[in-house]
Amino acid sequence: MTVIVDAATDSLVERIKHAIEIEDFDVELLAGTHLTTPGVRKKIRVPKNTTLTVRTSSSAKTRPVILRPKQSVDPDKPDDNYGLFFAPAAPQKSDVQGLTWKLFTPPKGSKEKKFEYVVLDGGSVEIRGPLIDCNMDAQGLGKKKKDAVEHSAMLAFAGDVFTWDPSPSGIPRKVFVTLKRVAVSRVSFVNGNHGDDLWVSRGNFHPNVEEVHFSRVDAPSDVKRRRHTIGFSGHGLSVTLKEIDVHSIHLEVDPNWKERPRRDEDFVPSTWTMSSIQASKMSLDAGGHVYVVNATRLFVKTQFAISRAEGQITKSKLPVFGDGQGEDRRVSRASDFVFKEVEWHYSRGKTGRIRPLNLFTRFDETSTVRFIENKFLLPTSYTLLPIERLIESGRSTEHPQNSINARFVNCSFPVAALQSEPKAWLAKLFEHGVYRFRKADLGVLPVPGFASVPKDATVVTAGPDVVVTVP
Repeated sequence: MTVIVDAATDSLVERIKHAIEIEDFDVELLAGTHLTTPGVRKKIRVPKNTTLTVRTSSSAKTRPVILRPKQSVDPDKPDDNYGLFFAPAAPQKSDVQGLTWKLFTPPKGSKEKKFEYVVLDGGSVEIRGPLIDCNMDAQGLGKKKKDAVEHSAMLAFAGDVFTWDPSPSGIPRKVFVTLKRVAVSRVSFVNGNHGDDLWVSRGNFHPNVEEVHFSRVDAPSDVKRRRHTIGFSGHGLSVTLKEIDVHSIHLEVDPNWKERPRRDEDFVPSTWTMSSIQASKMSLDAGGHVYVVNATRLFVKTQFAISRAEGQITKSKLPVFGDGQGEDRRVSRASDFVFKEVEWHYSRGKTGRIRPLNLFTRFDETSTVRFIENKFLLPTSYTLLPIERLIESGRSTEHPQNSINARFVNCSFPVAALQSEPKAWLAKLFEHGVYRFRKADLGVLPVPGFASVPKDATVVTAGPDVVVTVP
């Protein structure tokens, strides 16, 4: 059976909840405008061992629209006003019967107290086909501070935690429940701004969401907005992004996932498989070195940064942002990351000048990154100025054991532009570490003068590589 949702007569949220109550998990949207229901922290609870599907009807002659109503965000409590937020249903006592409770001991410096826990598998959610209108500019939020509305996402997913009866010895207990699988496909977003359009929220446990599949998702890219088209504030164990064309993709998870409660005995990192993606901005960062990226055919227009990642990006075009801080064009704290067949496109900032690609590390870590068959491309007809450079690493006095291990192999640099301005450098390398360049790639650039380095640095030119060591 299928639950039909007629926009003219039915409440979208109530019909979805009704489908769950009658255990009919196929929800079909007819053509028309389907309104979300206003409210703070309202979630749709998906039972275990089920897949709730919300999809466009095959009989719809026009695409159904899911719309956030005008003035529906609470002006006094503007945060956590969701369009549709899917989370697991609360567990029953029978779900934990016979399970072994694990003890969670908070990491040093945490304000948490120890507790016992179990992790259960929850249900799955699939969204296919609709146009989703976030309608954020019709909420009267123009004067609100950026962070006052940032969690009011339009379409959101996360695992959840439920308080349980204490242990026989009085230790608090919690039950964490995952979302097993989340899939969003053939969905368009419009009129986003203050909150993320599509959001994987915090779970604060492992794995939070077992599988995340976003494919054929699009949204306008040439707009100004406060938050992101696709945002991750929580992890997915397996994340697949494919055929995406949006304004921005953003991963930012501060807690170290390795230190959170987890279902499996051994820690398993989050894996990100990304292909055929176009975005104006992309920033990936998660605490603890807990994710691995395997990406190809990324086409990012204005800003790109990646931090604390392992893996590779291939056959892509990435920007080196001409404005902002170094973090907006940063390859940071890499765990053996490879860029292969990547074009780096430098852009003029507001001053008309370029900024360098920033190789960065901190907290006494070694950042290891390789650039294989990369091209570093200046704007058309651009003339370098003295002291400008294409690549930079700055020395940290706060963390003296920092180091960078960077290697450039068979790369193409704008040698003619660099040669025309002898006081400009290919690289300014001041952070501790070892930097290797293929001698053949430097062409007629002076060695060692192609880079600005500290006085105590050594430059070895024997063999096919130029090796710069900053002690």
